[in-house]
Amino acid sequence: MKISNSTMLMVLAPALVALCVAGVYVGTQQEPLAGPEPPATTYYVSTTGDNGHDGKSEATAWRTITYAADTVVAGDTVMIKAGTYVNEHVTPDNSGTSTSPIVFEGYGGTVTLDGVDRTGYGIYIGGRSYVTIKNLFLCNYSCGFRMLSSNHITVDNTTLEDMGSAGFSISGGTSYSTFSNCTTKNCDMHSLNFMSNANYNLVDNCTFYITTGETLSADYGIYTENAHYNVIQNCRIINLYPTVSGHHGHGIALRENCSYNQVIDCESSGLGEHFVAGEDANNNEFIRCVAYDDGAEAITYTNGLVARMGAHHNTFTDCKVVGTKFGLSMWMDPSYRPNDVQHDNLYRNCIAKGCVYGIKLNVTQNNRIENCVITNSLYIYEITGAFNTGNTLKNCITTKNNYLNSGGGEEPTVSYTCSWLNYFDLFNPLPGVGNFDADPLFAGGDDYHIKSTGG
Repeated sequence: MKISNSTMLMVLAPALVALCVAGVYVGTQQEPLAGPEPPATTYYVSTTGDNGHDGKSEATAWRTITYAADTVVAGDTVMIKAGTYVNEHVTPDNSGTSTSPIVFEGYGGTVTLDGVDRTGYGIYIGGRSYVTIKNLFLCNYSCGFRMLSSNHITVDNTTLEDMGSAGFSISGGTSYSTFSNCTTKNCDMHSLNFMSNANYNLVDNCTFYITTGETLSADYGIYTENAHYNVIQNCRIINLYPTVSGHHGHGIALRENCSYNQVIDCESSGLGEHFVAGEDANNNEFIRCVAYDDGAEAITYTNGLVARMGAHHNTFTDCKVVGTKFGLSMWMDPSYRPNDVQHDNLYRNCIAKGCVYGIKLNVTQNNRIENCVITNSLYIYEITGAFNTGNTLKNCITTKNNYLNSGGGEEPTVSYTCSWLNYFDLFNPLPGVGNFDADPLFAGGDDYHIKSTGG
């Protein structure tokens, strides 16, 4: 008996439906597209609100940010009206999505979250994704922002002050998160840290203040351990009181096996150390960074571009150091890590100006200094320690420096380097292949590019 196509479809249709309902797709049928996002709602929080309201207008605003964080879902926005919110500890219960983040946004003036007694977290985001925080001021917590095992978190235009342990503390695999246009001041220990595989994050256009002499002065502007592939750019680390005696802190320090991070177009001033690769940090890049010291601490210990405690294969490119004790600095601390050797680091197109020592070498091997300028410094080198070998200085310019080497260690091999107007011409040119004594013809002022043939 011949069965028509229409009859066959009628027979097979129930079976096909059953297969689809069970999640089995037949033939060339594709998985259905994800359903529509839930409708987005804008909620309001105000110091005159009430958590018993519906929160959907200024007139019916909620009272606390904490309540809002417990309630909102993907796509929702929480508008937080200017005012002071005391003892808020905000922990979002839900995640957003890539197209429908959860947003907490201050408006109408300064929105202050005041922890009062410097305990707990101001905002804690754990195991969440696609949450945006913007336009807030947090003070008097132990830690302003704590993020753990989260991703795609955005923090914008937010200020943290007077934190008992840290400003931003990011760890536990937190990734693909952005911190932009933020400011910290008086955050004890770290203004911002990346720890424990906090990878692929971005810090952009932020300012971190260190306040020597104040109780909560930060030790580090940005501190990292075991963190990788992060980008820190257009940031400033500033000591507001560089002439006050005491610990002057560190700028941006990539430590404890950190690798493949980039620090780009950042500035640091008035600190004990400025840009640091340390404790086996490797394959990191510092690009177009500038370290300033006004001279108040130059006679003590300040370091500009630092590879220390076993740091290796790091690159400093187009960076500048002005007025620190040590300019291009490679060293170890035998009381802390006695077996460290700083090796295979590269300083390229860098400038050390007005330092006590343009270059510091202390237990180093196979480091390269290329196309650099050492100028107006008391010494070109301080070389100490029993082991300094294989280091090279190539295609550099040394000019207007007083002395060659204050230490007794092995000097680097110098080649194709210009020396000009160093003190009494005692080391013009430096010994080595292709070295010469001639006016380098700088463009002028603080521009140490070579003047073009056209002037």
